[in-house]
Amino acid sequence: MLEVGAIYKCSDGNIRKLNKIEDDYLHYSVPIGDKGKWQWMNLGRTYRWQAEPFFLGGKIIDQSEVES
Repeated sequence: MLEVGAIYKCSDGNIRKLNKIEDDYLHYSVPIGDKGKWQWMNLGRTYRWQAEPFFLGGKIIDQSEVES
């Protein structure tokens, strides 16, 4: 089950923060910036069938794992 607001290390190796779940879309952000000064860039909405497998195959991590 997906958790809104959680930070994921996705199955493709990328880090994404899940912002919102709709019936047909997922909204997520990716970290940008220098180490210790991370900001989140919103990527808008992506078809759920395209992005959901990356989240489901990944794991939830905490902010400290993003910055390391």
